[in-house]
Amino acid sequence: LSEEFDPTHLACLSNILPSITELIPVAATVNNDVDDDDDDAKNKNASSSSVIRATNADTSEVSPRQLVFLLSKLMGLILGLGRKILVCCDDLQWCNSSVLTLIKELIISVGENNGEEGSRKRHNFLFVGMFRDEEVSESHSLMEQLAVLRESNCVNVTEIKLSSLSTEEVNDMIMS
Repeated sequence: LSEEFDPTHLACLSNILPSITELIPVAATVNNDVDDDDDDAKNKNASSSSVIRATNADTSEVSPRQLVFLLSKLMGLILGLGRKILVCCDDLQWCNSSVLTLIKELIISVGENNGEEGSRKRHNFLFVGMFRDEEVSESHSLMEQLAVLRESNCVNVTEIKLSSLSTEEVNDMIMS
């Protein structure tokens, strides 16, 4: 990963996905008040020369397009290794249109990979989005983004409608 992304992009990804620091040592400095001359602060997390340091200025100005690019690239690298990715998002009815657009763009970016390798990548990626349909009108941004995904010929959309559980069914589940 460190060869595929520049340090600023890695620091940005570490702010979004903190667990990426387990793969690559990343030290994101979120406090701009740290004195740059303080060797202890600089070397606090520096266990190797591959440690990346970033300030808020480096990572807070990422555009939605850049974010889609970075996350798509990361997902492509992971899927290219033959690994599987499952992304689950609950309560999508509460997401604003920017977040829903980001999710849609990520799904489409994985789906648009062409050729045999692209097909393998698509089969190794699953997005599960959950929402309460009684809280979403037809004009809601979620419905608009879902319509785009349904119309896309590079993404398969399967919808499963679940009904509410009765009190008796919940009690049966708890007791078993």
